[in-house]
Amino acid sequence: MKPISLAILWHQHQPYYKKESEFILPWVRLHGVKDYVDLPLLIKEFPLEKQTINLVPSLMLQINEYIQFSTTDTIERLTRKFATELSQQEKREILRLFFLLIGPIDRSRLLIGSLPPNLLLLHKKMDVVSIGTRRSDEGDKHRMFRRKQTIRRE
Repeated sequence: MKPISLAILWHQHQPYYKKESEFILPWVRLHGVKDYVDLPLLIKEFPLEKQTINLVPSLMLQINEYIQFSTTDTIERLTRKFATELSQQEKREILRLFFLLIGPIDRSRLLIGSLPPNLLLLHKKMDVVSIGTRRSDEGDKHRMFRRKQTIRRE
């Protein structure tokens, strides 16, 4: 068989999510602490293979803004607040934004389901969203206790 010429190009695209003074989506920060390191490590495992990594300017710009602490994102800002200081609007934003990974893809189930505390928070979020308001504290404690028992058995 004839050898083939193969070009491997890893394209790291990233839309610019900044609105006013804040990134509205956290993808650069989340991928930066998890995924952006994996690719160079993978390439290092195959030193004889020529590969190219393309980092788009909007990605580099956002990484630099995080590194210089000149911009943050909505999720990071909300995470830094004490629960007692959150407004009702901010609490709604947390419910909307903190589980963005949830969706039809199996990876989201792996990321959330592998950590029981995350799964408990997800169930609590679904309870709140499904009825529009929070149930009584006593009911929440009872439901959460039942979920803890179920998760531990799995």
